[in-house]
Amino acid sequence: MGFAEGPLPYPSAGVVLFSDIPNAKVLAYRPSTGKTTTWWARSGGANGLAWAPDGRLAACQHFKRRIVLVSPRDPKRTEEVLVDKYRGKRLNSPNDMVWDKEGGLYFTDPPYGLRRQDQDPAKKLRFNGVYYLPPRRPGETLAAWRRKLTLIDDRLPRPNGVALLDGALLVGDSELGGWFAYRRVGSRGSGVRGWNRYLPAKPGWERRHLLTPRSTIPQAGAGKKKRPSGVDGLTVVPARGGVGDRVFASGVGGVWVMNERLRGLGLFPTPGNARQVTNVAVGGKWLYMTTNEGLWRVKIST
Repeated sequence: MGFAEGPLPYPSAGVVLFSDIPNAKVLAYRPSTGKTTTWWARSGGANGLAWAPDGRLAACQHFKRRIVLVSPRDPKRTEEVLVDKYRGKRLNSPNDMVWDKEGGLYFTDPPYGLRRQDQDPAKKLRFNGVYYLPPRRPGETLAAWRRKLTLIDDRLPRPNGVALLDGALLVGDSELGGWFAYRRVGSRGSGVRGWNRYLPAKPGWERRHLLTPRSTIPQAGAGKKKRPSGVDGLTVVPARGGVGDRVFASGVGGVWVMNERLRGLGLFPTPGNARQVTNVAVGGKWLYMTTNEGLWRVKIST
């Protein structure tokens, strides 16, 4: 298979979905049998995947430069375009997304789906943005909802993975090799605990550079150390069973495991001969990792 991305547990179907970007497919891995089948044969180069509040699958289409919704009950995978433009200009190449509890959508839009990236003549936006689409109101038309798309930040060169932690949006930037947090202005009760000094971003939002992983942290289950580099997808497992929030963040060195203060707890090294872990998801007691080789999983205790 090609470059894998976007692992997403689908508990009611007993599978884990993930994207095969070069072959424009979404595949389904069934842990009970170990078999992988094609779930969506023409995905438009789906990258990041997430479940929308209405139960449909939301997909960042790498090649078609948009985010779409498809019903898992529709065998034809009929697409409804959720968002494809910002102020009348085509998006670059939506990469990853996360929905909040209120039904708002956050996503990143780097240029990776464009052949020449920032220099590609098809690129209409001068920046690579981080965006927010507020919850859709009852009876609101799709067109009216799309017009509410808000640019949070346009200064990151390669915004990539996203997750929500302690009321803040976490964004990993692959070029800068660090994580950033965003929150609304005035939301003093939220943000990553212990990281209180935020600076202005776009109107109504503020930003803080949280961490650039340059030091080593222990590998999970081993006394050795490994130096990670690069930043990609990430996920947050909410507190449970007396254990606080856990952040699993992927990069070239593997998957960083951190607590709610982003203090390193361990590192799952990049599996097999893969160059990079591209994204992560947690389903039950398993950590699922996508790489440039495919989908992997490892049992975890949290």
